[in-house]
Amino acid sequence: MNGLNENAGEAIKLRLRTDQYDGFKSYTVVRRTLCHELAHNVWGGHGKNRAKFKELNSELNREVLELERRVRDATHTLASDGNVYDPLPPDVEAQAHGCPGGIGTGSRGWRIS
Repeated sequence: MNGLNENAGEAIKLRLRTDQYDGFKSYTVVRRTLCHELAHNVWGGHGKNRAKFKELNSELNREVLELERRVRDATHTLASDGNVYDPLPPDVEAQAHGCPGGIGTGSRGWRIS
């Protein structure tokens, strides 16, 4: 189970960790789960309104993808010479923030992905 909708949206719970607790679920999985749980606010369970539920879930996912595309496409740089912010490689970034093992392990030896 990736998510839970309690009392028609009074609380929506999303599972961020993998089932093995060795990392985190991908953004895409969490986003799709959130849309799924939001569709429950309108159509309840997966019972008699299943087709309408699936239609709303698909519509919500399409709208989020379109918003993300628009945000990505509207991103501009201020530099005309092509110089843009280029973040550090993930392992260097992790070490800069106090993760001596770099990307891949947390402070307790858990895998971070």
